[in-house]
Amino acid sequence: MTLEKSVSIAVTSNAVFNALTSPQEIVKHFPFEAVTSDCREDGEITFQGAVNGVPFTDYGRITRFEPGKAFAYRYWSTNHGTERRPENELEVRYEIVAGQDQTHLKVVQDRISSPDYFDMMNTAWDHLLGALKQNLESRS
Repeated sequence: MTLEKSVSIAVTSNAVFNALTSPQEIVKHFPFEAVTSDCREDGEITFQGAVNGVPFTDYGRITRFEPGKAFAYRYWSTNHGTERRPENELEVRYEIVAGQDQTHLKVVQDRISSPDYFDMMNTAWDHLLGALKQNLESRS
């Protein structure tokens, strides 16, 4: 299954790209405690956090890194209840389009196999994109 969400943010496309790719920025608006990234295509990206007090790690590989335009990665998480194998990886793609007064961001989460996980992420992405928008616009 594929989930798509979008939001318009009144900042530059480079500011949105930086917020999605910089480890120091990601933790300001997404619920991770730590992020490490090679910040390059085919580089590694790792997210660490906790859900209801249970720690997790998302292990990913960056599949697209195009400053100001697009960012994508495939990942497997310790909290998904699956074995760490390529067929259990999910994919997240961000598409960034600069407008006159705002930037349009579309997120696509792909390879979702469970209807329950789809429903959870459908709500979660609304919250995540809202937090991103609020954080970035409050700084400008």
